[in-house]
Amino acid sequence: TRLGVKTEDIGTIALQSKDPAVLPGKCGIFCQSSAISELSKGRPVADILLGVCKALVGNYLAVLAKGKKLKPPIVFQGATALNKALVKCFEDELGQPILVPENCSYMGAIGIAMLAEENMDGHTRFRGDAIFDSAYRTQIKHCKGIDGCENHCELLYLYYGDEVLAVSGSRCERMNR
Repeated sequence: TRLGVKTEDIGTIALQSKDPAVLPGKCGIFCQSSAISELSKGRPVADILLGVCKALVGNYLAVLAKGKKLKPPIVFQGATALNKALVKCFEDELGQPILVPENCSYMGAIGIAMLAEENMDGHTRFRGDAIFDSAYRTQIKHCKGIDGCENHCELLYLYYGDEVLAVSGSRCERMNR
Protein backbone atom coordinates (compact mmCIF):
# COMPACT_ATOMS: atom_id res chain seq x y z
CA THR A 1 0.00 0.00 0.00
CA ARG A 2 3.02 2.31 -0.21
CA LEU A 3 1.75 3.22 -3.64
CA GLY A 4 -1.74 3.91 -2.27
CA VAL A 5 -3.46 1.73 -4.86
CA LYS A 6 -6.11 -0.92 -4.29
CA THR A 7 -5.26 -4.30 -5.80
CA GLU A 8 -8.28 -4.21 -8.11
CA ASP A 9 -7.17 -0.80 -9.49
CA ILE A 10 -3.57 -1.73 -10.35
CA GLY A 11 -4.26 -2.74 -13.96
CA THR A 12 -6.31 0.33 -14.81
CA ILE A 13 -3.76 2.71 -13.30
CA ALA A 14 -0.79 0.86 -14.84
CA LEU A 15 -2.30 1.22 -18.31
CA GLN A 16 -2.11 5.02 -17.88
CA SER A 17 1.70 4.79 -17.87
CA LYS A 18 3.59 6.95 -20.35
CA ASP A 19 7.09 5.65 -19.50
CA PRO A 20 7.12 2.31 -17.62
CA ALA A 21 9.89 1.81 -15.09
CA VAL A 22 12.40 -0.92 -15.90
CA LEU A 23 12.40 -3.14 -12.81
CA PRO A 24 14.17 -6.42 -12.04
CA GLY A 25 11.89 -9.42 -12.39
CA LYS A 26 13.92 -12.33 -11.04
CA CYS A 27 13.55 -11.44 -7.36
CA GLY A 28 10.48 -9.95 -5.71
CA ILE A 29 12.56 -8.23 -3.02
CA PHE A 30 14.78 -6.50 -5.61
CA CYS A 31 11.72 -5.51 -7.62
CA GLN A 32 10.05 -4.06 -4.52
CA SER A 33 13.21 -2.21 -3.53
CA SER A 34 13.57 -0.76 -7.03
CA ALA A 35 9.90 0.25 -7.11
CA ILE A 36 10.27 2.07 -3.77
CA SER A 37 13.42 3.76 -5.06
CA GLU A 38 11.58 4.92 -8.19
CA LEU A 39 8.73 6.23 -6.05
CA SER A 40 11.14 8.21 -3.85
CA LYS A 41 12.59 9.79 -7.01
CA GLY A 42 9.11 11.04 -7.89
CA ARG A 43 8.36 8.54 -10.64
CA PRO A 44 4.60 8.40 -11.41
CA VAL A 45 2.80 5.48 -9.77
CA ALA A 46 1.38 4.37 -13.13
CA ASP A 47 4.92 3.99 -14.53
CA ILE A 48 6.00 1.94 -11.51
CA LEU A 49 2.94 -0.31 -11.68
CA LEU A 50 3.37 -1.02 -15.38
CA GLY A 51 7.04 -1.71 -14.70
CA VAL A 52 6.05 -4.28 -12.07
CA CYS A 53 3.60 -5.90 -14.51
CA LYS A 54 6.29 -6.09 -17.22
CA ALA A 55 8.75 -7.58 -14.71
CA LEU A 56 6.20 -10.22 -13.65
CA VAL A 57 5.51 -11.19 -17.25
CA GLY A 58 9.22 -11.31 -18.05
CA ASN A 59 9.88 -13.51 -15.03
CA TYR A 60 7.00 -15.85 -15.88
CA LEU A 61 8.18 -16.33 -19.44
CA ALA A 62 11.85 -16.67 -18.48
CA VAL A 63 11.37 -19.04 -15.55
CA LEU A 64 8.02 -20.83 -15.57
CA ALA A 65 7.54 -21.03 -19.33
CA LYS A 66 11.24 -21.49 -20.13
CA GLY A 67 11.74 -23.96 -22.96
CA LYS A 68 8.02 -24.20 -23.67
CA LYS A 69 6.53 -23.08 -26.95
CA LEU A 70 3.33 -21.22 -26.17
CA LYS A 71 0.84 -21.72 -28.98
CA PRO A 72 -2.48 -19.97 -29.52
CA PRO A 73 -5.01 -19.89 -28.18
CA ILE A 74 -3.36 -18.75 -24.96
CA VAL A 75 -5.74 -18.62 -22.02
CA PHE A 76 -4.95 -16.62 -18.89
CA GLN A 77 -6.86 -17.90 -15.87
CA GLY A 78 -6.99 -17.15 -12.17
CA ALA A 79 -7.85 -13.87 -10.47
CA THR A 80 -4.56 -12.39 -11.70
CA ALA A 81 -6.05 -12.40 -15.20
CA LEU A 82 -8.42 -9.64 -14.04
CA ASN A 83 -5.42 -7.28 -14.13
CA LYS A 84 -5.76 -5.72 -17.59
CA ALA A 85 -2.18 -4.42 -17.52
CA LEU A 86 -0.82 -7.95 -17.01
CA VAL A 87 -2.93 -9.19 -19.91
CA LYS A 88 -1.63 -6.36 -22.12
CA CYS A 89 1.98 -7.05 -21.09
CA PHE A 90 1.57 -10.73 -22.01
CA GLU A 91 0.01 -9.77 -25.35
CA ASP A 92 2.82 -7.31 -26.09
CA GLU A 93 5.53 -9.80 -25.12
CA LEU A 94 4.02 -12.75 -27.00
CA GLY A 95 2.68 -10.77 -29.96
CA GLN A 96 -0.71 -12.43 -29.86
CA PRO A 97 -4.06 -12.02 -28.13
CA ILE A 98 -4.60 -13.53 -24.69
CA LEU A 99 -8.01 -15.00 -23.87
CA VAL A 100 -9.41 -14.22 -20.43
CA PRO A 101 -12.51 -16.31 -19.62
CA GLU A 102 -15.45 -14.57 -17.97
CA ASN A 103 -15.08 -16.65 -14.80
CA CYS A 104 -11.28 -16.69 -14.78
CA SER A 105 -11.13 -16.37 -10.97
CA TYR A 106 -12.93 -19.68 -10.51
CA MET A 107 -11.34 -21.81 -13.22
CA GLY A 108 -8.91 -23.56 -10.88
CA ALA A 109 -11.74 -24.51 -8.51
CA ILE A 110 -13.92 -25.64 -11.41
CA GLY A 111 -11.07 -27.72 -12.82
CA ILE A 112 -10.32 -29.46 -9.53
CA ALA A 113 -14.04 -30.17 -9.04
CA MET A 114 -14.16 -31.76 -12.50
CA LEU A 115 -11.09 -33.89 -11.71
CA ALA A 116 -12.61 -34.95 -8.39
CA GLU A 117 -15.84 -35.93 -10.14
CA GLU A 118 -13.91 -37.98 -12.72
CA ASN A 119 -12.03 -39.85 -10.00
CA MET A 120 -14.98 -40.49 -7.67
CA ASP A 121 -16.38 -43.95 -7.26
CA GLY A 122 -19.80 -42.52 -6.50
CA HIS A 123 -19.21 -42.18 -2.75
CA THR A 124 -18.16 -39.03 -0.98
CA ARG A 125 -17.74 -37.74 2.54
CA PHE A 126 -18.72 -34.27 1.35
CA ARG A 127 -21.60 -33.07 3.46
CA GLY A 128 -22.67 -30.06 1.37
CA ASP A 129 -25.45 -28.11 3.04
CA ALA A 130 -25.18 -30.39 6.06
CA ILE A 131 -22.61 -27.95 7.42
CA PHE A 132 -25.60 -25.93 8.55
CA ASP A 133 -26.91 -28.95 10.44
CA SER A 134 -27.01 -28.51 14.20
CA ALA A 135 -25.01 -31.74 14.52
CA TYR A 136 -21.86 -29.61 14.06
CA ARG A 137 -20.51 -28.04 17.20
CA THR A 138 -17.30 -26.71 18.63
CA GLN A 139 -15.81 -27.04 22.07
CA ILE A 140 -12.78 -25.44 23.68
CA LYS A 141 -10.61 -27.61 25.89
CA HIS A 142 -7.34 -26.88 27.64
CA CYS A 143 -4.39 -29.20 27.11
CA LYS A 144 -2.98 -30.45 30.40
CA GLY A 145 0.59 -30.97 29.20
CA ILE A 146 0.65 -34.35 27.47
CA ASP A 147 4.07 -36.06 27.50
CA GLY A 148 5.64 -33.26 29.52
CA CYS A 149 4.57 -30.46 27.16
CA GLU A 150 4.40 -27.18 29.07
CA ASN A 151 2.45 -25.09 26.52
CA HIS A 152 -0.99 -25.66 28.13
CA CYS A 153 -2.74 -24.80 24.86
CA GLU A 154 -6.35 -23.79 24.33
CA LEU A 155 -7.64 -26.34 21.81
CA LEU A 156 -10.64 -25.88 19.54
CA TYR A 157 -12.44 -29.15 18.76
CA LEU A 158 -14.87 -29.45 15.84
CA TYR A 159 -17.44 -32.23 16.20
CA TYR A 160 -20.03 -33.75 13.91
CA GLY A 161 -22.29 -35.59 16.29
CA ASP A 162 -19.86 -37.42 18.57
CA GLU A 163 -17.11 -37.64 15.94
CA VAL A 164 -14.12 -35.30 16.28
CA LEU A 165 -13.49 -33.86 12.81
CA ALA A 166 -10.66 -31.48 13.65
CA VAL A 167 -8.59 -30.06 16.48
CA SER A 168 -6.62 -26.84 16.22
CA GLY A 169 -4.67 -24.56 18.53
CA SER A 170 -1.94 -26.97 19.64
CA ARG A 171 1.36 -25.07 19.68
CA CYS A 172 3.38 -28.28 19.77
CA GLU A 173 1.23 -29.75 16.94
CA ARG A 174 0.62 -32.99 18.88
CA MET A 175 -3.11 -32.45 19.18
CA ASN A 176 -3.86 -30.76 15.82
CA ARG A 177 -5.61 -32.92 13.24
